[in-house]
Amino acid sequence: MHALVLAVLLGAGAPAPLKIASMPMAAGSDVDEKTAATISEAVTAELRRLPGAAVITREEIRTLLEFQKARLLLGCDTAECTAELGAALGVDHIVSGSVGRLGESWLVQLKSQSQAHPETIVQSDRRIRGGTVDDVLDVLPELVGELFPGAPPLPPGRTRRPGAAAAPPQPRPVPWAEKPLDLGNVLQSLEVVTDGKGLFLAFKRDGGLDGPLLAGDRTRLFAQRIGGGGSEDSGKKAFDFVFWEPRVKERWRGSFDFKGGAFTLLCGENKVALAAVPAKEAKALLSSASVFSPRWQRRAFAIARDDDARYFYVDCAREPDEPTDCRLFVGTKGAMEHVPLADSIVDSSGALFISKSGKLRIAPGAASAEWTVGKAVTKLVPIDLWLAAPLVYTTLGVYAGEKLGTPCDERL
Repeated sequence: MHALVLAVLLGAGAPAPLKIASMPMAAGSDVDEKTAATISEAVTAELRRLPGAAVITREEIRTLLEFQKARLLLGCDTAECTAELGAALGVDHIVSGSVGRLGESWLVQLKSQSQAHPETIVQSDRRIRGGTVDDVLDVLPELVGELFPGAPPLPPGRTRRPGAAAAPPQPRPVPWAEKPLDLGNVLQSLEVVTDGKGLFLAFKRDGGLDGPLLAGDRTRLFAQRIGGGGSEDSGKKAFDFVFWEPRVKERWRGSFDFKGGAFTLLCGENKVALAAVPAKEAKALLSSASVFSPRWQRRAFAIARDDDARYFYVDCAREPDEPTDCRLFVGTKGAMEHVPLADSIVDSSGALFISKSGKLRIAPGAASAEWTVGKAVTKLVPIDLWLAAPLVYTTLGVYAGEKLGTPCDERL
């Protein structure tokens, strides 16, 4: 799906025009590729409206890159691969996106990656509840404008869809990162198993809680956060790894084990039989694949709700240990909205998250919580984070469409 379709030059008349390459929208859940392609064309049209815009089509780009290199680069969706693509084309930014549906809601996302700073990714997204594809098309000017401030206003005759905010939410960093991981000589000592359908797990039998345990495909392997497990006879007879998988109610249902001479991956109620990859093939795979640290970079900090089933959820950067870079989301299941924070305080007296629309207070130990708008105070019911994890990562919709980087991404 991911194939380069356009390049845009901004800032006509400037000494050094800003060059932008954009990739077509990925078709998410419950959206066919024809619809995604139509929305991609609409994104192209919006980019053409930017001052000094010049569009390069897919066919024109194919003539600029030798065929083999184009085949390898087009279709990549990782930060590393995107950076290589941008460097090959000599652009300053790569724009990508996705469109999907969750229940009655459309989920639209655009991201811009700086070539000068590949680790810098700006994201802009919308949730459109009960809308149509026309409503998706109507928000594209806003999304493009958020990625590139200074874009022209909506064209004559175009208005924002009913209920759309006059000042759209601030772009926020994506909740994941692909950070290269160097395992040194340990990497080639790992065994590899596969489900025969593109999933590979690389592991060390006697690694215990230190692992390593990697999961992914032939090109990318992500380290897993191991929360439990054990082994018998240094793993020769039996072993099991319980990895971080917040979408299962019982944590042991996100695990990888070996017993009775058989390898099994457990994802909730789904049991997947795995087969050992021959040593020679395993070494070749480990030599060619890119290895990354755990993909997911956020952790839940607090969650509460009011009596109208409206949820208040806060996540923070996973590192460092103290809460930093926290974000607030407010809404009902499947309709959570990002609420930009003006300030946040976490100390021995509890936590306070301040936004333009209200203040969320959480007592120490999450003993109580409240939402204040002006002088109106709404008492909230705190929810245990451990028990709420499956809700947060599934039906709540905060991270809808995002892959966590675990072996269960396609199996839950």
